[in-house]
Amino acid sequence: MGFRIATYAEAKALGLESLWPTRADKTAADAAPDAPPESETPKARTKTKLEIDFGACADAAKERGVFREVWYEPMRFKVFGDRWYKPDFLTVGLPTLPVTIAEKICWECKGYERAKDIQKLIAAADRYPWFTWILVKRDKRVWQCRYVTDQGISKRVWRPDWLK
Repeated sequence: MGFRIATYAEAKALGLESLWPTRADKTAADAAPDAPPESETPKARTKTKLEIDFGACADAAKERGVFREVWYEPMRFKVFGDRWYKPDFLTVGLPTLPVTIAEKICWECKGYERAKDIQKLIAAADRYPWFTWILVKRDKRVWQCRYVTDQGISKRVWRPDWLK
């Protein structure tokens, strides 16, 4: 399995809090052998303005029934070697379908594209094809979305109706 729940809050959102180990239960032996080591002091990461704005649009879409769930950085994906990738947002669509078959979309918000970040995004799309991967940018207040596959980032730019 290439991903894990990042925090207790995400596990609770998924209804898995009863399965979440307490600190006393967790031992070094419980960690997955290929999981990255937990740091002593976790890095404090704040959302960028682009992520804040996208999150507000996605939450509004959830309220209108476009998505069942919207999560910010809910999991990490092992992409290659000791490299991990964490998408900015995960949405679960189609509220009328069971979660198992509803579309799961990973959204990556980028103000600018660094080669190593794009390489990890493409590797994640290649390794986890059961998710839909979308790169999101904004140019002069206009949202631009492009699909990401194992072949790379599509040239076609589009915008979903709910993203305004």
